[in-house]
Amino acid sequence: KRKRSIALGTPAIFNALLLTQSATQYNRSNIDGLATSHMETDLPDEQYDNEQHVTKKICKKKSSSDPTTNKGIEASITFQTTSEKSGEINLPLQNAEMMLSINTTPKQTAFEQDPSDAPGTLPKVEENHVLNESVHHSVHQPEPGPDHMEWIEHVRIALANAKQIVFDKEIWNRDKILAAFLDPEKFKLLIQHKLRSKPTQIKIPQAIGLKFKYSDRAFFHTFTRRHDTWPQHQQEFMDLIEEATRKYKQMYDAHMINRENKDQITDLLKKKLAIDFWTNGEFTRLDATEIARHTMYLLGFARIETKMDFNTIKEIVEKAKVETLIALPDHPKKIEDQIKNSLPFMLPCQTADELPDTYFVADNRIPLSAHQGWLNETTQKMFPVTVRADLKKVWGYKEELRKFYIFRDLPETYFDLSSKKMPLPPTPQELTLRLREIFSFYLLDAKHFKEHIEKLRTVYAFKTLPNDYIISKKRLPKDPKDLHLAVTFSFPIDNKESLANFLHAVPRYYAIPNPLPKEYINFNYIDKPELPTDPSLVEKKVEETENKLPNTIKELKQLIEQKNLQTTLNFPISNQEKIPSAIEFLKQDLALDSIPDFAFKFTSFPSPGWELFEEAEIDDDIPMQENEPTQPTINTQGLESEEEPTNEC
Repeated sequence: KRKRSIALGTPAIFNALLLTQSATQYNRSNIDGLATSHMETDLPDEQYDNEQHVTKKICKKKSSSDPTTNKGIEASITFQTTSEKSGEINLPLQNAEMMLSINTTPKQTAFEQDPSDAPGTLPKVEENHVLNESVHHSVHQPEPGPDHMEWIEHVRIALANAKQIVFDKEIWNRDKILAAFLDPEKFKLLIQHKLRSKPTQIKIPQAIGLKFKYSDRAFFHTFTRRHDTWPQHQQEFMDLIEEATRKYKQMYDAHMINRENKDQITDLLKKKLAIDFWTNGEFTRLDATEIARHTMYLLGFARIETKMDFNTIKEIVEKAKVETLIALPDHPKKIEDQIKNSLPFMLPCQTADELPDTYFVADNRIPLSAHQGWLNETTQKMFPVTVRADLKKVWGYKEELRKFYIFRDLPETYFDLSSKKMPLPPTPQELTLRLREIFSFYLLDAKHFKEHIEKLRTVYAFKTLPNDYIISKKRLPKDPKDLHLAVTFSFPIDNKESLANFLHAVPRYYAIPNPLPKEYINFNYIDKPELPTDPSLVEKKVEETENKLPNTIKELKQLIEQKNLQTTLNFPISNQEKIPSAIEFLKQDLALDSIPDFAFKFTSFPSPGWELFEEAEIDDDIPMQENEPTQPTINTQGLESEEEPTNEC
């Protein structure tokens, strides 16, 4: 009998002969030249207080054949690693205006739900790794790298597709799921049920789902007050709030609700979205680290109370996964046909030290030809790929090809795509691999902005750029010492030379106000004169042309008296029946653009419930999802015409 390494799938006797490779040798081009003091650029946000930083996963070689050290193989190649707040290629160390590049590379990992939902990224054709046909393999062993990870992912997909149990929404409703996050024992039962059952199919708005998929911690940072520039995920979120508020008012026959009820509806919506996305996830395809990371993100997003930290959740998930493993039979014929027929290779098992000789078979596949015309009849009909909508299914095509051929990446000749530009995705994580490394970016000046727009328009058609594509800069800390600059300055600064050096040293991801706060500077360095302490000394005054919005109920009553308006309304209004007439009075007679909350005072209604939100299921007839992965689909939506791109952004 031959001992096998579960992590590598190679005989244990060969482990000493394999070259080791440290984690720092992977993707070295992505980290060379970066200053570690400038790597963390995420905006602080108390709603994501999980102290877990999303980092790019590095696949390490495991050489131990001890099954106790190989529990829970952490491998998942289908999750795209993209920049949450990525910038240019090199992060500048200084703040000079002439510097034209910024880069930050904190990474985030995508949270896959279903293979049919995978984004349609362009195939990797820059490097052709097709094996030469002269290479012969009598017994093909998985390599300690991406190929092996693909095999593990293939096993996970097969196990996920074999599930028959439906997630029980009665036993595990949203309230019980919230309670499970407070009790580790209940949470373990919930995880075990998730691993054994199919994921739910609750419909989540597209842009919001993409934000959750990539664990985007800038979800609310990219919200804007201008309705005409709302990003797509903000529009979807506000539509859900508006619909839930309308139903809530209708339930109690109310014209308005107070701030407490508004906050309750918003809080409940965030919890619903987080729980629905969590139950929609296919946990069989994720390892314990991925499940724990995304669980912590969703808990932070919805402010769900929990007594578990990242390590506790990860440990519970690992135990639940081990308990759901099936013992390896002593002979491959005893493996269930449903599993055996779906696997093109032998399953690496965590519950066995040794594999019998009967488990080793020769690989009869041949190297993949660079010409798709040489494919067999089964796979030849898939290529060439001529419709961009079919790029979603390239992964399925590759899995079908691997049943007959040995290869790493598909050659360029397998694609014959038109030059039609695609619509710009609502989130930068859905861009092509090349553009994904550039966006989001820190805006320097108009020229810098135009350069990025031109790069996007080489692939995508769009008129305006969503807020998600530009990173909001951090505010300067109140205490200058918190900047931790490499150069020492004496604060507050009292001369122009030190000021110039300071502006040069401040990292570019900080927004510089003008003028600087008094903690930073104590002299006037701009062209404008000092504001006099005595208002009578002000030489130039601007006449007010807009109505001043009152800030208190006292100011509101004073404004009514100044305009000598006659009304029977007594503010603040506490009667729901008088609300329509009060709103009309404030808008027409006082000409107020917005209605202040303090003009109304009434008691809160009962706390809202889950019935405010619709239980919509994912449609079965969505294009690119209903067909088999190997059957091409032509999506004609939006292909009739293409608008010429303009310079408006």
